[in-house]
Amino acid sequence: MAKTITAKKMTSATGRSILPLGFTLVEMLIVLAIISLLLGVAIPFFRGASQRTRIKGAIRSSIALLNYARWKAISNHIETYVYLEGGCLRTGEGESEKKYCPPSGITLLLDGEIIFLPSGEAQERKCMEIVNDIGQRKAVCASSLSGKISIESVKKNDRE
Repeated sequence: MAKTITAKKMTSATGRSILPLGFTLVEMLIVLAIISLLLGVAIPFFRGASQRTRIKGAIRSSIALLNYARWKAISNHIETYVYLEGGCLRTGEGESEKKYCPPSGITLLLDGEIIFLPSGEAQERKCMEIVNDIGQRKAVCASSLSGKISIESVKKNDRE
């Protein structure tokens, strides 16, 4: 014959039934350990994801500015220059000046300037590097034949 084990019902002085409330110290420590392990795994993942998002945003903004400069060269029949000044990518002067300043943790690298001709092509093939603070690098390049803007990966042996 099997024995049945039942929990003792606790009652208060007034005769009301009392259920045990709260957690034991061991239960709380186990929950805290599980939360710490999950955070230990999640935080580096989210940091990397935010860096990837920043570099993608910098690429999109840089491409937009380069396309604007190319459009300006074609529509106004003039050479248009894109250059770095004070860490910001710039084109035009005065009222028509456009600039893009990257967020913290992103650095733009451009040797010289990118020049778009009235035909829409770049004077020469030129690339600008976009680097984040964890070392990821991408290159945004302007083609000398068509002026088309492209994104390229930077190979390890191409780095300084």
